[in-house]
Amino acid sequence: MKTETKPTTKAVAIVITRMEGTKIPAKFDEKQVQAFRQESRKVYDLAEELIITDVATKDTAEALARSCSEMKKKVKAAFKDRLDEATEEKRAATAKKAAVDLVIDTLIEILDAAQRTTDRKTRDYTEAENKRIAEANRKKELEAQKDAEDKRKEQVQELKDIGTPEARRAARELAAAPVTADPVELEEKVTASKGTVYQAKWEAKAIPTAADETGDEAAALALLVEAAYKEPGKYIKYLMLNWPAINRAAVADTDKFDVPGFTARDEGKVLHRG
Repeated sequence: MKTETKPTTKAVAIVITRMEGTKIPAKFDEKQVQAFRQESRKVYDLAEELIITDVATKDTAEALARSCSEMKKKVKAAFKDRLDEATEEKRAATAKKAAVDLVIDTLIEILDAAQRTTDRKTRDYTEAENKRIAEANRKKELEAQKDAEDKRKEQVQELKDIGTPEARRAARELAAAPVTADPVELEEKVTASKGTVYQAKWEAKAIPTAADETGDEAAALALLVEAAYKEPGKYIKYLMLNWPAINRAAVADTDKFDVPGFTARDEGKVLHRG
């Protein structure tokens, strides 16, 4: 059977353009880099032109693949010193930055803790005070409404006491009319001080239970799965596949893999030994 490899021309062109256009760093032997580039391009051209028609040409293809592995080792060996030097410079720079970060982070950390403490105390006070104010204002409005209703009853009774048909009719009309209390002066709620603003931050958590204030996540998940089964259009989006766990099962179980709705396939590749 004739086997011909067709290159992905556009993708390869991008790789070649990037290789040839990459700036050669200082301290590199430019002639050596260019020589490697030319040799690599020749190897690729050979691979592109290769047509496998029999065992002999298959062996040639495998030999070419092995030569690629050997050449990759040569490239890494040729520039090992430059890579080691750059790695050491990066390590030193990373260590220096880490020392600076540590000084800054420890200062910021204690200030963050102080800020969180004051914010929590302020928030607790504001919530409690606004709750008290809301209750006090509600009582004032109820009392004002009750006073208006009592006053209305007195007015209705006064009309009834007059006793004339006109007065009794006026009493009935007045009794049927809505009672509106006079406006009362209410306390204003506590608001953020100048220069501060409250930023709400809503987070989803499992519904707390009597045994666990943080919520039972397993029970919450069971409820969500049940809801997603009944109304998938509304709730299925909140369930995510655990691909890492599923793939670990595929690796461990191979052809005995058993996860409902999924199958395990061998997606291995050929390894070329030099």
